[in-house]
Amino acid sequence: MTPASWPPLPHLDLADHAAYEWLLSDHPWARAERERRRAAHHARETGQAGQILQICDRLDDSPLAGLADTVRPMAERSALEAEVEAVYDDTTHVADARRRLEIARQVAGHTAYRYPTALLGGAARHQPPPGVD
Repeated sequence: MTPASWPPLPHLDLADHAAYEWLLSDHPWARAERERRRAAHHARETGQAGQILQICDRLDDSPLAGLADTVRPMAERSALEAEVEAVYDDTTHVADARRRLEIARQVAGHTAYRYPTALLGGAARHQPPPGVD
């Protein structure tokens, strides 16, 4: 699916339970939106880590070298975590997120909660994102 064939959904409020459920659905737009968001997150995380590492390099021969030595490992770890997270495919991310959602809802008192079957498989194609007709 190309970006031209689906509308980006940055307005999708994931604090809204229905919107978050839908984003975890098998709807093709949901998958495209997850991939778009993951790519943006990866670029943001690696970019920020790279900027911090550049600053650390400039501080190495200054009175702030100790600060650079403290900050550098955190930036390196952040960049590494972003790369590791990027290795996992959408199916793995979604399965983990659905499991966490079910557990969170059950802990919150909705003991019978299960991820909606209407959002799984081919049936998900008929479920538009909240707020989009």
